[in-house]
Amino acid sequence: MATNRPITAKWIWLFVPILLATACLKSKKPGLPPEVVHTIQSTGFNRVELVKAIAPYIESTDSLKLQAIYFLLTHMIDQYAVEYEISDSAGNIYNLKPLSFLSDSALFARWDSLSTAAPKFGYKAKKYISDRDTVTAALLINTINQAFEKQESDYLKYIPKEIFFQFVLPYRIGNETIEDWRRQLEPIAEHIIATSILQADSLAANVNRYVNSTIEFDKRFLKNAFEQQTDSLLIYKKGHDRDISWLKVKLLRTIGIPATVDYIPYLADSSHGLHFAVYYSPDGYFKPLLQDNEKAVFQKPERIPKVYRRIYHHIDSSLFALKDIGKTTPGFLGHYHYLDVTNQYVHTHSIRFAVDCPDTIVYLAVFNDTKWRAIDWTLCKDREAVFTQAGIYSNYQLGYVDQETEEFIRIPAVELLPD
Repeated sequence: MATNRPITAKWIWLFVPILLATACLKSKKPGLPPEVVHTIQSTGFNRVELVKAIAPYIESTDSLKLQAIYFLLTHMIDQYAVEYEISDSAGNIYNLKPLSFLSDSALFARWDSLSTAAPKFGYKAKKYISDRDTVTAALLINTINQAFEKQESDYLKYIPKEIFFQFVLPYRIGNETIEDWRRQLEPIAEHIIATSILQADSLAANVNRYVNSTIEFDKRFLKNAFEQQTDSLLIYKKGHDRDISWLKVKLLRTIGIPATVDYIPYLADSSHGLHFAVYYSPDGYFKPLLQDNEKAVFQKPERIPKVYRRIYHHIDSSLFALKDIGKTTPGFLGHYHYLDVTNQYVHTHSIRFAVDCPDTIVYLAVFNDTKWRAIDWTLCKDREAVFTQAGIYSNYQLGYVDQETEEFIRIPAVELLPD
Protein backbone atom coordinates (compact mmCIF):
# COMPACT_ATOMS: atom_id res chain seq x y z
CA MET A 1 0.00 0.00 0.00
CA ALA A 2 1.40 3.38 -1.03
CA THR A 3 2.08 5.97 1.64
CA ASN A 4 2.68 9.67 1.42
CA ARG A 5 6.20 10.54 2.61
CA PRO A 6 7.23 14.05 3.58
CA ILE A 7 9.72 15.81 1.30
CA THR A 8 12.79 16.09 3.47
CA ALA A 9 15.72 18.48 3.11
CA LYS A 10 17.74 15.60 1.66
CA TRP A 11 15.34 15.21 -1.26
CA ILE A 12 15.04 18.95 -1.78
CA TRP A 13 18.81 19.28 -2.19
CA LEU A 14 18.83 16.31 -4.55
CA PHE A 15 16.50 18.10 -6.95
CA VAL A 16 17.95 21.60 -6.63
CA PRO A 17 20.68 21.00 -9.28
CA ILE A 18 18.09 19.59 -11.68
CA LEU A 19 15.85 22.62 -11.17
CA LEU A 20 18.82 24.92 -11.71
CA ALA A 21 19.75 23.04 -14.89
CA THR A 22 16.20 23.34 -16.23
CA ALA A 23 16.07 27.04 -15.39
CA CYS A 24 19.39 27.67 -17.13
CA LEU A 25 18.24 25.87 -20.28
CA LYS A 26 14.99 27.84 -20.37
CA SER A 27 16.55 31.17 -19.53
CA LYS A 28 16.69 33.62 -22.41
CA LYS A 29 19.25 35.84 -20.72
CA PRO A 30 22.36 33.66 -21.22
CA GLY A 31 21.31 32.73 -24.75
CA LEU A 32 22.86 29.27 -24.82
CA PRO A 33 23.85 28.25 -28.38
CA PRO A 34 21.57 25.56 -29.87
CA GLU A 35 24.51 23.15 -30.22
CA VAL A 36 25.25 23.45 -26.49
CA VAL A 37 21.59 22.90 -25.58
CA HIS A 38 21.58 19.84 -27.85
CA THR A 39 24.54 18.31 -26.01
CA ILE A 40 23.01 19.01 -22.60
CA GLN A 41 19.62 17.63 -23.54
CA SER A 42 21.17 14.50 -25.07
CA THR A 43 22.35 13.22 -21.69
CA GLY A 44 20.51 12.16 -18.56
CA PHE A 45 21.40 13.15 -15.01
CA ASN A 46 24.83 14.33 -16.18
CA ARG A 47 23.20 17.45 -17.60
CA VAL A 48 23.57 18.80 -14.07
CA GLU A 49 27.36 18.55 -14.39
CA LEU A 50 27.33 20.21 -17.81
CA VAL A 51 25.23 23.12 -16.58
CA LYS A 52 27.42 23.48 -13.47
CA ALA A 53 30.41 23.81 -15.82
CA ILE A 54 28.75 26.68 -17.69
CA ALA A 55 27.51 28.58 -14.64
CA PRO A 56 30.80 30.25 -13.51
CA TYR A 57 31.42 31.67 -16.97
CA ILE A 58 27.90 33.00 -17.56
CA GLU A 59 28.26 35.09 -14.42
CA SER A 60 31.81 36.15 -15.37
CA THR A 61 32.81 39.09 -17.55
CA ASP A 62 35.38 36.89 -19.32
CA SER A 63 33.64 36.21 -22.64
CA LEU A 64 36.51 34.04 -23.95
CA LYS A 65 36.08 31.52 -21.15
CA LEU A 66 32.36 31.38 -21.92
CA GLN A 67 33.22 30.73 -25.57
CA ALA A 68 35.63 28.02 -24.40
CA ILE A 69 33.02 26.06 -22.44
CA TYR A 70 30.62 26.43 -25.35
CA PHE A 71 33.31 25.06 -27.70
CA LEU A 72 33.95 22.02 -25.50
CA LEU A 73 30.25 21.26 -25.08
CA THR A 74 29.40 21.82 -28.75
CA HIS A 75 31.96 19.25 -29.89
CA MET A 76 31.45 16.92 -26.92
CA ILE A 77 28.48 15.30 -28.65
CA ASP A 78 30.92 13.23 -30.77
CA GLN A 79 33.40 12.33 -28.02
CA TYR A 80 33.60 8.99 -26.27
CA ALA A 81 35.94 6.52 -24.62
CA VAL A 82 36.25 2.87 -25.64
CA GLU A 83 37.09 -0.07 -23.41
CA TYR A 84 38.59 -2.96 -25.40
CA GLU A 85 39.16 -6.59 -24.59
CA ILE A 86 41.00 -9.38 -26.39
CA SER A 87 38.58 -12.18 -27.24
CA ASP A 88 37.53 -14.71 -29.88
CA SER A 89 34.29 -15.72 -31.58
CA ALA A 90 33.50 -18.21 -28.79
CA GLY A 91 33.48 -15.42 -26.22
CA ASN A 92 36.75 -16.41 -24.56
CA ILE A 93 38.56 -13.42 -23.05
CA TYR A 94 42.35 -13.37 -22.94
CA ASN A 95 44.28 -11.45 -20.30
CA LEU A 96 47.47 -10.71 -22.19
CA LYS A 97 49.06 -8.08 -20.01
CA PRO A 98 52.24 -6.78 -21.69
CA LEU A 99 54.43 -6.83 -18.59
CA SER A 100 53.44 -10.41 -17.74
CA PHE A 101 55.65 -11.57 -20.65
CA LEU A 102 59.43 -11.57 -20.28
CA SER A 103 60.00 -10.29 -23.82
CA ASP A 104 58.12 -8.92 -26.81
CA SER A 105 59.01 -12.06 -28.80
CA ALA A 106 57.29 -14.22 -26.15
CA LEU A 107 54.17 -12.08 -26.32
CA PHE A 108 54.12 -12.04 -30.13
CA ALA A 109 54.57 -15.83 -30.24
CA ARG A 110 51.62 -16.28 -27.89
CA TRP A 111 49.56 -13.83 -29.95
CA ASP A 112 50.35 -15.65 -33.22
CA SER A 113 49.46 -19.05 -31.74
CA LEU A 114 46.10 -17.74 -30.52
CA SER A 115 45.42 -16.04 -33.87
CA THR A 116 45.89 -19.41 -35.56
CA ALA A 117 43.90 -21.49 -33.08
CA ALA A 118 41.04 -19.19 -32.05
CA PRO A 119 38.57 -17.95 -34.72
CA LYS A 120 38.24 -14.17 -34.88
CA PHE A 121 40.82 -13.68 -32.17
CA GLY A 122 41.65 -10.01 -31.60
CA TYR A 123 40.54 -6.71 -30.10
CA LYS A 124 36.84 -6.20 -29.50
CA ALA A 125 35.14 -3.07 -28.22
CA LYS A 126 33.61 -4.03 -24.87
CA LYS A 127 32.06 -0.72 -23.88
CA TYR A 128 31.52 2.77 -25.27
CA ILE A 129 31.31 5.64 -22.78
CA SER A 130 30.04 9.03 -23.98
CA ASP A 131 31.74 12.10 -22.58
CA ARG A 132 28.44 13.92 -22.25
CA ASP A 133 27.26 11.20 -19.85
CA THR A 134 30.38 11.03 -17.67
CA VAL A 135 32.46 14.22 -17.77
CA THR A 136 32.44 16.27 -14.57
CA ALA A 137 32.07 20.00 -14.09
CA ALA A 138 35.26 19.98 -12.02
CA LEU A 139 37.33 18.59 -14.90
CA LEU A 140 35.90 21.05 -17.43
CA ILE A 141 36.38 24.04 -15.13
CA ASN A 142 39.94 23.04 -14.26
CA THR A 143 40.70 22.48 -17.94
CA ILE A 144 39.49 25.93 -18.93
CA ASN A 145 41.00 27.83 -16.02
CA GLN A 146 44.42 26.23 -16.33
CA ALA A 147 44.48 26.58 -20.12
CA PHE A 148 43.70 30.30 -19.90
CA GLU A 149 46.12 30.86 -17.02
CA LYS A 150 48.99 29.59 -19.17
CA GLN A 151 47.94 31.75 -22.12
CA GLU A 152 48.77 34.86 -20.11
CA SER A 153 52.47 34.05 -20.58
CA ASP A 154 54.27 36.26 -23.11
CA TYR A 155 55.83 33.31 -24.96
CA LEU A 156 52.34 32.01 -25.85
CA LYS A 157 50.94 35.24 -27.28
CA TYR A 158 51.54 33.98 -30.84
CA ILE A 159 48.66 31.48 -30.62
CA PRO A 160 45.47 32.42 -32.57
CA LYS A 161 42.19 31.89 -30.73
CA GLU A 162 40.97 29.14 -33.07
CA ILE A 163 44.22 27.19 -32.66
CA PHE A 164 44.01 27.60 -28.87
CA PHE A 165 40.44 26.29 -28.82
CA GLN A 166 41.22 23.33 -31.09
CA PHE A 167 44.64 22.19 -29.85
CA VAL A 168 45.19 23.50 -26.28
CA LEU A 169 41.74 23.44 -24.72
CA PRO A 170 40.52 19.86 -25.39
CA TYR A 171 40.70 17.51 -22.41
CA ARG A 172 41.17 14.34 -24.49
CA ILE A 173 43.54 13.17 -27.24
CA GLY A 174 41.85 10.06 -28.65
CA ASN A 175 39.27 7.64 -27.24
CA GLU A 176 40.96 7.13 -23.91
CA THR A 177 39.24 7.13 -20.52
CA ILE A 178 38.79 10.71 -19.36
CA GLU A 179 41.19 11.88 -16.66
CA ASP A 180 42.33 15.25 -15.31
CA TRP A 181 45.84 14.94 -16.71
CA ARG A 182 46.54 18.69 -16.50
CA ARG A 183 46.38 18.47 -12.73
CA GLN A 184 48.57 15.35 -12.74
CA LEU A 185 51.18 16.81 -15.08
CA GLU A 186 51.33 20.35 -13.68
CA PRO A 187 54.44 19.71 -11.49
CA ILE A 188 56.35 18.24 -14.46
CA ALA A 189 55.21 21.08 -16.71
CA GLU A 190 56.33 23.69 -14.18
CA HIS A 191 59.76 22.01 -13.93
CA ILE A 192 60.16 22.08 -17.72
CA ILE A 193 59.12 25.75 -17.83
CA ALA A 194 61.58 26.63 -15.04
CA THR A 195 64.50 24.94 -16.80
CA SER A 196 63.80 26.10 -20.36
CA ILE A 197 64.25 29.18 -22.49
CA LEU A 198 60.76 30.69 -22.47
CA GLN A 199 60.05 30.23 -26.14
CA ALA A 200 57.65 27.71 -27.65
CA ASP A 201 60.18 25.82 -29.79
CA SER A 202 62.58 25.45 -26.88
CA LEU A 203 59.82 24.30 -24.52
CA ALA A 204 58.57 21.76 -27.08
CA ALA A 205 62.10 20.43 -27.58
CA ASN A 206 62.49 20.00 -23.82
CA VAL A 207 59.13 18.20 -23.56
CA ASN A 208 60.30 15.85 -26.31
CA ARG A 209 63.65 15.30 -24.58
CA TYR A 210 62.03 14.73 -21.18
CA VAL A 211 59.51 12.14 -22.39
CA ASN A 212 61.99 10.33 -24.64
CA SER A 213 64.42 9.99 -21.75
CA THR A 214 61.76 9.05 -19.18
CA ILE A 215 59.47 6.64 -21.03
CA GLU A 216 60.99 3.60 -22.74
CA PHE A 217 59.52 2.38 -26.02
CA ASP A 218 58.52 -1.23 -25.31
CA LYS A 219 57.19 -3.41 -28.14
CA ARG A 220 55.15 -5.47 -25.69
CA PHE A 221 52.71 -2.56 -25.39
CA LEU A 222 51.95 -2.75 -29.12
CA LYS A 223 49.58 -5.56 -28.15
CA ASN A 224 48.00 -3.69 -25.25
CA ALA A 225 44.20 -3.72 -25.43
CA PHE A 226 43.85 -0.16 -24.12
CA GLU A 227 45.61 3.18 -23.93
CA GLN A 228 47.67 3.61 -20.79
CA GLN A 229 46.44 6.31 -18.47
CA THR A 230 48.87 8.99 -17.34
CA ASP A 231 49.58 7.60 -13.87
CA SER A 232 50.28 4.11 -15.26
CA LEU A 233 52.68 5.47 -17.85
CA LEU A 234 54.56 7.52 -15.25
CA ILE A 235 54.78 4.55 -12.87
CA TYR A 236 55.92 1.84 -15.29
CA LYS A 237 57.81 4.22 -17.61
CA LYS A 238 57.17 1.93 -20.58
CA GLY A 239 54.82 2.19 -23.51
CA HIS A 240 54.45 2.15 -27.25
CA ASP A 241 54.51 5.07 -29.69
CA ARG A 242 50.87 5.99 -29.05
CA ASP A 243 51.33 6.11 -25.27
CA ILE A 244 54.50 8.17 -25.62
CA SER A 245 53.10 10.61 -28.17
CA TRP A 246 49.95 11.19 -26.13
CA LEU A 247 52.00 11.98 -23.04
CA LYS A 248 53.95 14.57 -25.04
CA VAL A 249 50.71 16.17 -26.23
CA LYS A 250 49.29 16.27 -22.70
CA LEU A 251 52.46 17.89 -21.36
CA LEU A 252 52.53 20.45 -24.17
CA ARG A 253 48.89 21.39 -23.58
CA THR A 254 49.51 21.60 -19.85
CA ILE A 255 52.29 24.09 -20.60
CA GLY A 256 49.94 25.91 -22.99
CA ILE A 257 51.45 24.98 -26.36
CA PRO A 258 48.97 23.78 -29.04
CA ALA A 259 49.58 20.09 -29.77
CA THR A 260 47.96 16.92 -31.04
CA VAL A 261 48.88 13.55 -32.52
CA ASP A 262 49.62 12.82 -36.17
CA TYR A 263 49.54 9.16 -37.15
CA ILE A 264 50.20 6.76 -40.00
CA PRO A 265 47.39 4.22 -39.51
CA TYR A 266 49.32 1.42 -41.24
CA LEU A 267 52.78 1.42 -42.73
CA ALA A 268 52.91 -0.18 -46.18
CA ASP A 269 54.56 -3.62 -46.54
CA SER A 270 55.27 -3.61 -42.83
CA SER A 271 53.51 -4.08 -39.52
CA HIS A 272 51.61 -1.71 -37.25
CA GLY A 273 51.58 2.06 -37.75
CA LEU A 274 53.07 5.10 -36.11
CA HIS A 275 51.78 7.82 -33.76
CA PHE A 276 53.83 10.94 -33.05
CA ALA A 277 53.22 14.25 -31.31
CA VAL A 278 53.10 17.53 -33.21
CA TYR A 279 53.04 21.08 -31.85
CA TYR A 280 52.06 24.43 -33.33
CA SER A 281 55.17 26.57 -33.70
CA PRO A 282 55.41 30.39 -33.75
CA ASP A 283 56.14 30.15 -37.50
CA GLY A 284 52.56 28.95 -38.03
CA TYR A 285 53.23 25.27 -38.78
CA PHE A 286 52.76 22.03 -36.90
CA LYS A 287 56.12 20.35 -36.27
CA PRO A 288 56.70 16.71 -35.30
CA LEU A 289 58.39 15.59 -32.09
CA LEU A 290 59.97 12.21 -32.81
CA GLN A 291 61.91 9.53 -31.03
CA ASP A 292 65.15 8.44 -32.71
CA ASN A 293 63.65 5.15 -33.93
CA GLU A 294 60.73 7.02 -35.54
CA LYS A 295 62.91 9.27 -37.70
CA ALA A 296 63.91 6.32 -39.89
CA VAL A 297 60.28 5.90 -41.02
CA PHE A 298 60.34 9.22 -42.86
CA GLN A 299 63.51 8.25 -44.70
CA LYS A 300 61.42 5.73 -46.66
CA PRO A 301 58.40 7.72 -47.93
CA GLU A 302 57.19 4.79 -50.04
CA ARG A 303 56.11 3.13 -46.76
CA ILE A 304 53.84 6.08 -45.86
CA PRO A 305 50.44 5.84 -47.56
CA LYS A 306 48.55 8.28 -45.33
CA VAL A 307 49.12 10.64 -42.41
CA TYR A 308 46.19 11.90 -40.36
CA ARG A 309 45.86 14.43 -37.53
CA ARG A 310 43.59 13.66 -34.58
CA ILE A 311 41.24 16.54 -33.77
CA TYR A 312 38.55 17.25 -31.20
CA HIS A 313 36.30 19.49 -33.28
CA HIS A 314 33.59 18.27 -35.65
CA ILE A 315 34.13 18.16 -39.43
CA ASP A 316 31.04 17.62 -41.58
CA SER A 317 32.98 15.99 -44.43
CA SER A 318 34.51 13.23 -42.30
CA LEU A 319 33.37 9.62 -42.60
CA PHE A 320 32.55 9.74 -38.89
CA ALA A 321 30.06 12.55 -39.58
CA LEU A 322 28.64 11.13 -42.82
CA LYS A 323 28.20 7.44 -42.13
CA ASP A 324 25.17 5.67 -40.72
CA ILE A 325 25.93 5.00 -37.04
CA GLY A 326 25.03 1.34 -37.53
CA LYS A 327 27.46 0.87 -40.42
CA THR A 328 30.73 -0.92 -39.72
CA THR A 329 33.78 1.02 -40.90
CA PRO A 330 37.52 0.37 -40.48
CA GLY A 331 39.41 1.73 -37.50
CA PHE A 332 41.06 5.14 -37.91
CA LEU A 333 38.58 6.16 -40.64
CA GLY A 334 35.06 6.11 -39.24
CA HIS A 335 35.54 6.26 -35.48
CA TYR A 336 36.36 9.94 -34.89
CA HIS A 337 37.24 13.21 -36.62
CA TYR A 338 40.65 13.80 -38.19
CA LEU A 339 42.43 15.91 -40.80
CA ASP A 340 44.31 14.49 -43.78
CA VAL A 341 47.84 15.95 -43.59
CA THR A 342 49.65 13.45 -45.85
CA ASN A 343 50.95 16.16 -48.19
CA GLN A 344 52.74 17.83 -45.27
CA TYR A 345 55.05 14.81 -45.02
CA VAL A 346 55.37 13.10 -48.42
CA HIS A 347 54.65 13.70 -52.11
CA THR A 348 51.07 12.71 -52.94
CA HIS A 349 48.95 11.96 -55.98
CA SER A 350 45.39 10.99 -56.89
CA ILE A 351 44.37 7.41 -57.69
CA ARG A 352 41.36 6.47 -59.84
CA PHE A 353 39.82 3.02 -60.14
CA ALA A 354 37.24 1.73 -62.62
CA VAL A 355 35.16 -0.68 -60.57
CA ASP A 356 31.77 -2.29 -59.98
CA CYS A 357 31.26 -1.27 -56.37
CA PRO A 358 29.38 -3.61 -54.02
CA ASP A 359 28.99 -0.73 -51.55
CA THR A 360 28.75 3.05 -51.80
CA ILE A 361 31.77 3.43 -49.50
CA VAL A 362 35.01 1.83 -50.69
CA TYR A 363 38.49 1.84 -49.24
CA LEU A 364 42.09 2.13 -50.32
CA ALA A 365 44.25 -0.51 -48.62
CA VAL A 366 47.88 -1.48 -48.05
CA PHE A 367 49.38 -4.79 -46.92
CA ASN A 368 50.27 -4.68 -43.23
CA ASP A 369 50.84 -7.42 -40.65
CA THR A 370 49.56 -10.29 -42.87
CA LYS A 371 46.35 -8.50 -43.94
CA TRP A 372 45.10 -5.79 -46.26
CA ARG A 373 44.31 -2.72 -44.14
CA ALA A 374 42.10 0.20 -45.14
CA ILE A 375 43.89 3.56 -44.97
CA ASP A 376 41.51 5.86 -46.90
CA TRP A 377 37.88 5.95 -48.03
CA THR A 378 35.77 7.46 -50.78
CA LEU A 379 32.26 7.27 -52.23
CA CYS A 380 31.95 5.13 -55.35
CA LYS A 381 30.16 7.10 -58.09
CA ASP A 382 29.42 6.12 -61.70
CA ARG A 383 31.57 2.98 -61.40
CA GLU A 384 34.58 5.02 -60.38
CA ALA A 385 36.47 5.45 -57.11
CA VAL A 386 38.82 8.40 -56.72
CA PHE A 387 41.28 8.87 -53.84
CA THR A 388 43.23 12.10 -53.34
CA GLN A 389 46.43 12.85 -51.44
CA ALA A 390 47.66 9.25 -51.54
CA GLY A 391 51.32 8.52 -50.76
CA ILE A 392 53.61 7.05 -53.43
CA TYR A 393 53.17 3.40 -52.33
CA SER A 394 52.96 1.30 -55.51
CA ASN A 395 50.68 -1.60 -54.56
CA TYR A 396 47.38 -0.17 -53.32
CA GLN A 397 44.30 -2.39 -53.41
CA LEU A 398 40.63 -1.46 -53.44
CA GLY A 399 38.03 -3.03 -51.17
CA TYR A 400 34.91 -2.76 -49.04
CA VAL A 401 33.80 -3.92 -45.57
CA ASP A 402 31.40 -6.85 -45.45
CA GLN A 403 28.71 -5.73 -42.99
CA GLU A 404 28.00 -9.29 -41.78
CA THR A 405 31.53 -10.56 -41.21
CA GLU A 406 33.08 -7.08 -40.71
CA GLU A 407 35.99 -8.29 -42.85
CA PHE A 408 37.78 -6.22 -45.47
CA ILE A 409 37.14 -7.70 -48.93
CA ARG A 410 39.31 -6.81 -51.91
CA ILE A 411 37.54 -5.76 -55.14
CA PRO A 412 38.91 -6.49 -58.62
CA ALA A 413 39.50 -3.07 -60.12
CA VAL A 414 41.42 -1.35 -62.88
CA GLU A 415 43.58 1.60 -61.93
CA LEU A 416 43.10 4.46 -64.37
CA LEU A 417 45.87 6.75 -65.51
CA PRO A 418 45.55 10.47 -64.67
CA ASP A 419 43.67 12.55 -67.23
